[in-house]
Amino acid sequence: KRQIEEYVCSDKFKWDCAKVKRIIFLESSYNPRAVHKNKNGSIDRGIFQINSIAHPAVSSDCAFDYKCATDYSYILWLKQGFRPWYEIYYLLIDREKA
Repeated sequence: KRQIEEYVCSDKFKWDCAKVKRIIFLESSYNPRAVHKNKNGSIDRGIFQINSIAHPAVSSDCAFDYKCATDYSYILWLKQGFRPWYEIYYLLIDREKA
């Protein structure tokens, strides 16, 4: 967990580290090998639960490697903010603030 937190909070990334750590915890409990099989046959993989259908360019090797998954998720965040993690971020994290 410490290695993951140090990486996602490094100066390389300009996102809100606290929010990202919360997303990782809620998505995968910091488990780089986390897997969730969806009803549509797709698979959510790794600490950010990168979906195999929504993100076909991301190999399982990358999704299960916390550095590669973080690098990809950061690019995604630069383009879309936290929308790819809508259910976790907006429905759970924002609800906790209310």
